[in-house]
Amino acid sequence: MDGLYVQNLEKQKRMGELAKEHRLVRISYALDEAAYALSEQIALTGGKNLFPPSSAFDFLLTDFTFEERSFFICRLLKHLQKREKDLTAADLLFPEERASQGEHIVYVRNYYTERAYEIFASSLAAPTVSYASDFTDACAEVGEGLADLCILPFRDEAWGSFHSFSKMPEHYGLCVRAVCTVARAEGETMRLSLCGRGCLVPNGAKKVAVEMLFPSDDGEDFESIRRLLRYLDGQTLFAEALPDRYTAKTSWHVTYVLAHADLAALLLGKRIFAPKSELLGIYAAPTLSENEA
Repeated sequence: MDGLYVQNLEKQKRMGELAKEHRLVRISYALDEAAYALSEQIALTGGKNLFPPSSAFDFLLTDFTFEERSFFICRLLKHLQKREKDLTAADLLFPEERASQGEHIVYVRNYYTERAYEIFASSLAAPTVSYASDFTDACAEVGEGLADLCILPFRDEAWGSFHSFSKMPEHYGLCVRAVCTVARAEGETMRLSLCGRGCLVPNGAKKVAVEMLFPSDDGEDFESIRRLLRYLDGQTLFAEALPDRYTAKTSWHVTYVLAHADLAALLLGKRIFAPKSELLGIYAAPTLSENEA
């Protein structure tokens, strides 16, 4: 009797696994069909210049798992790329997230920012420079269009991130476009960022870092992006809570790292699953040597 009981259990387990496989095949087929139909609709209504509102994807949030949502995002992107041959990750940014042009840099002069300027300027065509009395003024000049870029302290390797500076790009509508690490002879290091109005997709980088800010009430959005990142084999570099002393709410500032080739999928997922989140930076992910500089 015991042997028959074990055989029945094994048979039921195999049947359950087979049913699960069949369900996944059916759902994958249905999601692929939905993605194809939606890509066709987007192409007919203006292509990449006219994207449906996030409410058009509500069915994904109620009827499908996180993994199935991620599958849909990747299939939709594939169908869009077939229809729009020149579709790039930059096309999936919201209009207000797209970068302004220009190479005039403003910064507060000190040892770290001077070294950072040399590093950032080496990758620009013809940078010009001016100086500010404090970092708030530097951000304000960029936000008001008086300068194109500013340099901010980003992270101290000993003390962690600077919360006051973490909020500046958000407050002035800026986006981190590059980071570098500056070291002193004493061994102290500091990471600094180059910020501008809107985000640029870096060219030639194998991996990119993406910084996003999630409001306190966006738990579902945060989890959708986290699962999509895992589906894309990306990773969370760090996450920090940013408490608001006036509202007692806490938003989350998160930095993801993923392959450059998967950036478009992440931005498409942000557009669909997390439209209320803010994009705070896209830049070439620091290499191990830069982390150790």
